[in-house]
Amino acid sequence: MLEEKSQIPELYYLKTRWNNNLHRHYPWEKNILIKTTSPRPWMNPNLNGFLSRLQENVALMVESTNIVRNFFNTAVSKYYNDHWA
Repeated sequence: MLEEKSQIPELYYLKTRWNNNLHRHYPWEKNILIKTTSPRPWMNPNLNGFLSRLQENVALMVESTNIVRNFFNTAVSKYYNDHWA
């Protein structure tokens, strides 16, 4: 998500259009709060709207650890998020 937002959309598409491994991970960016919180707050319509808007910010906060993880690895971009160890 960070890597995609940091580049021009057309150039990002040109770089990754032949990449078959682009969408092989679980889409945790859309489900991080749903899976980690109780289902009870999601039943309230007001709180559901707030948590839905908060979802992207929490995902960006978690994904920002990529920059720290890739800081000393000069072989990849600092937004590289395809570590499968």
